[in-house]
Amino acid sequence: MRAILTFVMLLLWCSLSAQVFFTPNKGQWDRAVKAKVDLSNGALFLEDKALTFNFIDATYYSHSHDYKTMLDSIQAHAFKWHFVKANNPQITFEKERKGRVSYFNIQPSVSNLKTYQKVNYKNIYDGIDYTIYEYYGSLKYDWVVQAQADPRDIKLRLEGIKDIRIEDGRLYLRTSLNEIREERPYAYQLQDGKRVDVPCRFVWKKQSLSFEFPEGYDENKELVIDPEMIFSSYSGSVASNFGYTATYDDYGYLYAGGTAYNIGYPITVGAYQTAYNGGIVGNDVVLSKYDTTGSFMVYSTYLGGTGDEVPHSLIVYNEELFVMGTTGSADFPVTDDAFDNTFNGGQALAVNGVGINYNNGCDIYISRLNTEGTELLSSTFLGGSNNDGFNSSATLRYNYADQMRGEIDIDEDGNCYIASSTFSSDFPIVNSLIQPAINGGQDGIIVKMDLDLSAIQWSSYWGGSSDDALYSLAFDSNQDLYACGGTSSNNLLTTNGAYAPNYLGGSVDAFVSHFSKDGQTVLHSTYYGSDQYDQSYFIELDKFNEVYLFGQSLAPDNTLIFNAVFSQPNSGQFVSKLNSELNTLDFSTVFGSGSGGIDISPTAFLVDACNRIYCSGWGGSTNDSTHLGPGGTTTDLVTTFDAFQSETDGSDFYLIIFEDDANTLSFASFFGGDQAAEHVDGGTSRFDKKGIVYQSVCAGCGGFSDFPTTDNAVSATNGASCNNAVFKFDPDFPLTVANFNAPSLTCDWTVTFENLSLGDNNSFYWDFGDGSTSTDTTPTHIFTSVGTYEVLLISNDPTSWNLVDSIIKTIVIDENTSQELDSLFMCLGDSVLLEASTVYGYSYQWYPSDGIVNPLESSTYASPTDSIVYYFIGQSDNCFDTVKQYVSVKDVLLDFEPTAEICGLPITLSVQATPSVQIEWSVNADFTNSLQQDSLQVSTVGTYYLRGSENGCTKSAAIDVNLGESCCSEDNILIPNAFTPNGDLINEKFRIQDELNIVQNLELSIFNRWGQKVFFADNKSQSWDGYFKGDLQPSSVFDYHLLIECIGSEKSFFKKGNITLIR
Repeated sequence: MRAILTFVMLLLWCSLSAQVFFTPNKGQWDRAVKAKVDLSNGALFLEDKALTFNFIDATYYSHSHDYKTMLDSIQAHAFKWHFVKANNPQITFEKERKGRVSYFNIQPSVSNLKTYQKVNYKNIYDGIDYTIYEYYGSLKYDWVVQAQADPRDIKLRLEGIKDIRIEDGRLYLRTSLNEIREERPYAYQLQDGKRVDVPCRFVWKKQSLSFEFPEGYDENKELVIDPEMIFSSYSGSVASNFGYTATYDDYGYLYAGGTAYNIGYPITVGAYQTAYNGGIVGNDVVLSKYDTTGSFMVYSTYLGGTGDEVPHSLIVYNEELFVMGTTGSADFPVTDDAFDNTFNGGQALAVNGVGINYNNGCDIYISRLNTEGTELLSSTFLGGSNNDGFNSSATLRYNYADQMRGEIDIDEDGNCYIASSTFSSDFPIVNSLIQPAINGGQDGIIVKMDLDLSAIQWSSYWGGSSDDALYSLAFDSNQDLYACGGTSSNNLLTTNGAYAPNYLGGSVDAFVSHFSKDGQTVLHSTYYGSDQYDQSYFIELDKFNEVYLFGQSLAPDNTLIFNAVFSQPNSGQFVSKLNSELNTLDFSTVFGSGSGGIDISPTAFLVDACNRIYCSGWGGSTNDSTHLGPGGTTTDLVTTFDAFQSETDGSDFYLIIFEDDANTLSFASFFGGDQAAEHVDGGTSRFDKKGIVYQSVCAGCGGFSDFPTTDNAVSATNGASCNNAVFKFDPDFPLTVANFNAPSLTCDWTVTFENLSLGDNNSFYWDFGDGSTSTDTTPTHIFTSVGTYEVLLISNDPTSWNLVDSIIKTIVIDENTSQELDSLFMCLGDSVLLEASTVYGYSYQWYPSDGIVNPLESSTYASPTDSIVYYFIGQSDNCFDTVKQYVSVKDVLLDFEPTAEICGLPITLSVQATPSVQIEWSVNADFTNSLQQDSLQVSTVGTYYLRGSENGCTKSAAIDVNLGESCCSEDNILIPNAFTPNGDLINEKFRIQDELNIVQNLELSIFNRWGQKVFFADNKSQSWDGYFKGDLQPSSVFDYHLLIECIGSEKSFFKKGNITLIR
């Protein structure tokens, strides 16, 4: 087989725009240009024998958008790489992107152009090809030198830059705008299918750049790795903010979780929570999503109540961010359907240095944000009546901020798991036989929830009679669960044949346990460590389900070294590998300064597809005894020759990578500034499957801005006392990692598979599980029937170390479903219960929502005012489940006049209704006394009630009978003008005569000529017999005053007159 020499360069200074693509020239630019790619503050033009870079000063450019500054010019700088004495290459484009671009600002316009991610220059020199392409937010180029070709032919002349130098193998170019750095060239050969390193370096001579290979093409030389710093940035906050946790997604975005202690953290427009709620002495959680290059925040939001809260762990699932932490806020934001929307609290506690005060104790919280960071999809409290989620055990809290340990993770089936600790004896334990009751002061807890955070599938304590904590978890190929942590209990449950069935001694032992995914069985469990202090902080599994632990130990000398080539005896950090049954130790090693103490606090851990082992952690003054830590620094830790940072101030982050089974040290580097003590306030950060670390940092404490940042970072300076900085670091190992994105459930049978695989020279094989296959990079496949399909993707990269990787994902092809429920009948004014079944994973809502109590509930009451068709529509991706419900609203139709008038004579009240309506009348609203008849005769004013009944429905109404408008007058009342009390029994008495019965009350006063009141009556039945003080009055004329109040008390009149008494 012929050997091919390949050497690779990364243009780290080329920060790309959000949409990265090469556009061929079809007449929209000068004919010398073959293609163009936009950079974040400029552009790169590809020509036959040159590359032209054109940059604009971003600080000047930004003034044009501030509406304050008018610029006559913008500073720019262009320079060009010439391929000296090059051939006319054959230029081709690869990796076509979706979509098209058009240029309408030229005549004639150019439209509907395809765009690409890779450009090839074939035979630019004899037997030599050049390729330039996008690589994780940077531009990368490869030179491929065929056998018998001479790499010395490659010469690059630089035009437009005069300040050029090579330092430490790197190429530095200084323009009028900034300084540009190209990393050391990395070269390798393929010999018999194996990738072999070839040492390579820049040569700058006679104003041209070339490459030399000081050791020739010796295929036995060790691999040289060119690490890449993708980005590093401060948060840009002007309020003090601490770094806790970080994670990633399939697209390479970095998510950071921290706390802010006042207003001033950068929050994006439309974020879920834009206002700071923590008060003057409190804090809120801050969650930020950085783009792949670290040049801007995709979103950033507060999350919190009026008390304190901190994030412990982040994970992304389906591009939605899940965060687990602890809170002391009774008003922490939770959703209506949360498992627990009530704060449970506990005993007051505070953490010096971190600035947390849980005055009323703390609960665990779990929250889920949508892809845009604008909506809180789910959020719940989780805990009992004592403190939960906070590792405040005096023996287990060993490092600074160990209180904020614990992890959230999501298995392949979409179940959310929490590993943490609790002091609550009434922590919610559901559906588990593992350990239903607390055993010690602090126990570990495992919780399995649905993605909506509305229900616990199972949960369990885990611990012995002393203190225990769970820190990390991992899933095996069966989706059973491994978890690790620390324990001071000598009676933690272990299984038969365990590697270490008994407590090993010392203040704390590490442990690892294996649980069934249904929460019913402890499959395997063992202690691990020595007779000194030991804790396992992180766990990872390889493809064979073998178990790797990363932790700390004070075991002396070679105690924890077994079957490992690389080790640093008497060091405080261990990496160990056990088999899946936890009964056999495969290897164990320790690394560090060899001082006999702890050097770093672990923050992230990975075992990749080649079983390469990655560890991240921090050490230094923040972990000293003043901060209740064990001490230790990064001062004497080893670095490799290709380290990103080979020197330390003693308080930095430390990255170290081992080959399989710790056979050799692959890479080790520091990361940090030379003034502040970088650290992290507890929490988990993560490596992705390719070994890129996504690390959250508490940087710059003391107001320093020494943390190393990349060009175009969100912020290059620290605007506060401490700052939640982040870095994303790629050691750039040649790995192929298979990954793709497709809907887990779809009713569109034409599915496009988004290939997210990593690697430089991948070819692909797809098996769609229905007998069809494809070798396309991003295939579109048409399924022909409903079913569940296991889709296999195999990624093959002959230039990678693992050569092949595969992944299987399940996709459900379904069809939209609908059903019509039996009609419901109700009476107008009543309510009816709507009930519909749901499909798991669908989000439902009733439409229209008119008259419905809760449109989001499958079982809810409705009170429509007319017959209506309701639809209960569920959606999952592009699948819809529709339930149709007809509600017939019955009304008893009654036609009547609501008022009537009466004046003495009886009247008849009537109502018009269908013959089937039964009519009732009553003078009581409760119909305690009623008459069943079609009409009712009434003789006096009042309210009369009627009720119609038909088909089980009733309708009640009332008719008000009032006195006629002109009825209340003296014309309808007889007032005599004379009477004769002479004993003949005729007209003997004077009285008011109410023949029409319209008088309800009266006041009658009669006066003699001297003004004496000789008679008074307040009832119409009373009469005057002519006597006053026992004497019959003489014949005379008497005056009267009469006040009449008619029935209903709404009308009255007053009359003065006289009457004659005749004897």
